[in-house]
Amino acid sequence: MEHASELQKGLARLIDVIEHNSSHITLKSSGIWTNTGWHREAGSIDACEIVCFFEGETLFTIGDREYTSRSGEIYWYDLSEKSYCEAGNFKIYFLTLVSDSADVFEQLQQGIQNISPAQPFRSSDSIERAFQRILSEEARKKPYMSTLVSHLLSEIVIDLYRQYEPERHSAAEFPYEPRRGMITDEVMKILNVKYQEDIT
Repeated sequence: MEHASELQKGLARLIDVIEHNSSHITLKSSGIWTNTGWHREAGSIDACEIVCFFEGETLFTIGDREYTSRSGEIYWYDLSEKSYCEAGNFKIYFLTLVSDSADVFEQLQQGIQNISPAQPFRSSDSIERAFQRILSEEARKKPYMSTLVSHLLSEIVIDLYRQYEPERHSAAEFPYEPRRGMITDEVMKILNVKYQEDIT
């Protein structure tokens, strides 16, 4: 659980970086990558990437960390690190982020280094929808695109953060009671009408 706590702290810092510096973080490119592998040497590419495998399986290496990547897994990494993806039968969403501020980009890099786990993050329906919406926004370039993309990026990281939340009480332990809500509504109606009277 301690490891999960550290990951949560890293994800919280990354959320903070994105939320407070959204005007300095830009989506450089996005899309769907299929089947073709790549071999990228370490270098000075000032960009970070998020990839979400949504179909198939392949061998994926980031720096010295090697993964057998499967559908439903997400990776964040700094493009200055070497990376290798074996050709195969797979599909991924990818988002490439850059910044016009060296300081903000350094914070983004640091945030991503802090969340590089031994195991990849798990995707979810809401994360996949966020990826799809970002790709759609990038293709259509409608007004306020960058603002919406920033919110969707935050949504992805918040969803990942919540994966490490401890189990809460189930809904069965606290059943919803419609009648209680109805009584509250009635009381509110009376208060709204008779607020100037001496109500007991």
